[in-house]
Amino acid sequence: MHAVVRPAAASLLLLAIVLASPDGAGAQTAAATQAPPAQPSQPAATIRGTVVDERTEQPLARVLVRLADTEYRATTATDGRFELRGVKPGDYTVTVSVVGYALLRKPVTVAAGAALEFTFVLTAGTGTYEEKVDVVAPVFEKREPGSVAEQTIGATEIQDLRGLVADDPLRAIQAMPGVTATDDFSAEFSARGSGPRNTAVLLDGIQASAVLLHTVEGRDDSGSIARISSDVLSRATLMLGSYPQRTGDRLGPQLEFLTRDGSRDGFHLRTMVSMVAAGVVAEGPLAGGRGSWLASVRQSYLDWVIREIYPDFNSFMGFTDAFGRVVFDASARHQVSLTLLAGRSHYEEVDPGTSPNAFADAESRGGLAILGVRSTGQTWSLNQRVYGQTNTFQNTQPAGLEIGSGRYTDAGYRVDFTRALGARVTVDAGGQAQRVADRQSMFSYDRRVPPRRTTLEAYDTLATRGGAYVHLRWQAAPASLLTGGARVDATSLVAGAAASPWLQFEQRLPHGLLVRAGTGLYRQEPSSDQLDGLNGGGDGLGRQRALHADVGVEQILGARTRWQVSLFNRQERDVAFASGLEPRGAGAKVPYNPSARYENRLDGYARGVETVLQRRDPNGLSGWVAYAYELSRYRDAKTGESFDGDYDQRHTLNLYASLRLWSRANAIAKYRIGSNIPVRGYYSPTGVEDSDGLPTFALGPARNVGRLPTYSRLDLRVNQVFNFSTRRLTLFVELINVTNRTNAGLSGGRSIEKLLPLIPAAGFLFEF
Repeated sequence: MHAVVRPAAASLLLLAIVLASPDGAGAQTAAATQAPPAQPSQPAATIRGTVVDERTEQPLARVLVRLADTEYRATTATDGRFELRGVKPGDYTVTVSVVGYALLRKPVTVAAGAALEFTFVLTAGTGTYEEKVDVVAPVFEKREPGSVAEQTIGATEIQDLRGLVADDPLRAIQAMPGVTATDDFSAEFSARGSGPRNTAVLLDGIQASAVLLHTVEGRDDSGSIARISSDVLSRATLMLGSYPQRTGDRLGPQLEFLTRDGSRDGFHLRTMVSMVAAGVVAEGPLAGGRGSWLASVRQSYLDWVIREIYPDFNSFMGFTDAFGRVVFDASARHQVSLTLLAGRSHYEEVDPGTSPNAFADAESRGGLAILGVRSTGQTWSLNQRVYGQTNTFQNTQPAGLEIGSGRYTDAGYRVDFTRALGARVTVDAGGQAQRVADRQSMFSYDRRVPPRRTTLEAYDTLATRGGAYVHLRWQAAPASLLTGGARVDATSLVAGAAASPWLQFEQRLPHGLLVRAGTGLYRQEPSSDQLDGLNGGGDGLGRQRALHADVGVEQILGARTRWQVSLFNRQERDVAFASGLEPRGAGAKVPYNPSARYENRLDGYARGVETVLQRRDPNGLSGWVAYAYELSRYRDAKTGESFDGDYDQRHTLNLYASLRLWSRANAIAKYRIGSNIPVRGYYSPTGVEDSDGLPTFALGPARNVGRLPTYSRLDLRVNQVFNFSTRRLTLFVELINVTNRTNAGLSGGRSIEKLLPLIPAAGFLFEF
């Protein structure tokens, strides 16, 4: 069961404040506000300059530039220029503020009659600015060389899309092109028919899928939220297919979050309050300016709010997480970094009922530590990382008996090396070694006194893994790029080593067209439960494999718009599956067998087309319209049974739009609609609706024939900035599920639950 807080009155009041902007419509040309004339004995000074975007160096219009605690202020023109005239001599702090970018503060000393010229570089999101930009980047990020289907979002887009209810960077990923997500309560997502089990999620180059979620293990309807704050991330990159395999061990897409460094210009403090949590982000330079530090802490309070507003509610979940990063320049060529992530989540059922298997209390703890050393030369770079991560959980029932517990630990070393071999050839190489321990036990009890315990799942897996890769990039001609490579992996869990090659090609054509094509073999070892669980296949279970083939066309229109079309086909072989393990109705081709074992018995495919129209304009409208058609099917090679994939969503439309209204306000719209996924298992629609108008399902003879109804959700949001001397307050107001559509989600087995209704939400960010 889920509880939702609905502070409608407060949200509507905040919305009224936001819409009553003190800026009006915003100036389109440079405007200078004059202070009283300077004394004749002290000639007045002039401060002028340009404000640009840190990532692209595009000029930013309608930006407020002011001298703190004075009347000197100006608004940048469409070319990013500003001018402050008649400035009295003295010491000032220049503040540069615009919605969607970090607040910039810079101390300046103004001499009599001086004419000072500055270039202020603003960083998108809540990061900190740099004094200069060394390389002018394109509006659209440079993708991984050879990657056919890749999308990158920066700090601004992550924070626009994360949502106020959850404040979750994984919710931002759910709105990206090609991504499917139809459960409002879950942070997980799928793409191209691949679910979370087959998708790699990396944090700074380390696979961290097991530690990045606050959730209740062993319960399908508990929901989840990311264990890391959006405010410490610089960007997220999603590669959907035919990408270079630097990490490996996944059949499907790869998502990587990159954290940012702290500020080197001075101490900064920000506090953020959302619908479910409050957080603090602090950062600053190390002594001597040879490094920086960054720290973040979040604490949820939704459980406290629910207790106060809904005294009859009996389910509560809370979480705490913390992040820290320290970077130190040991020399001009060597940099040392330490990244720490930790979190705890707790679920409590005050009145769980009389069932001996009800969840009364559940706790999960996890974290990640990465110690890195980066070395660079004129033509090479070397990145070494030692890491450790762990996640533990324990669940108890009303009498305090354990109904589930587990521990996952992973410790390893990773190295990546890049070297330019002349002007046209670059080689990447690297590898990793790790030791993984994965233990889990799940129990149920009957109503006897004392109760008798039955083991539902139990495994204790210890594995060593190693892998290495090499990747070559050859600029065959100015308009042609050929990339390719291979990796080799070995593990103590599966016999023999496995090679995974890949090859990509891109060609630039007239009229700005770019054609990309790629293919590759991807492998994934079975999970611990598939190997060593009660239904595990043991030594007879081997690696699963997928052959990706992609081709795409892209064109950039003007400086700020591009379109992409990609065709994909993923052929999967030897997918692990336990035929007969799921309950089914009469007439099923394969009878129900709770003792069925996992075997490499499924062959399947996922194929389709993805289209994206994207625009990026820091002064106007940004966003995308993305449509994907996908079809995934599997066939049991031993029984001949065939069915749709568990994450098969035929039609997906994701829309995101962000418009800067004036210097202190912007509006954001996010819309997702999808034909939805199957009700996993042998469930057929009954044709009868429940009291909420949701469909019902019953056991039937065929797998994945029942589907959830079409998912549709529109969210609208307005951000409003208020400037106070050297501080800034940003208010957020959001309407979630504006159309109040009744969406349905899975809640374990064939149970269907109602998802979020129309919810007004509010939050704020205060920057010191």
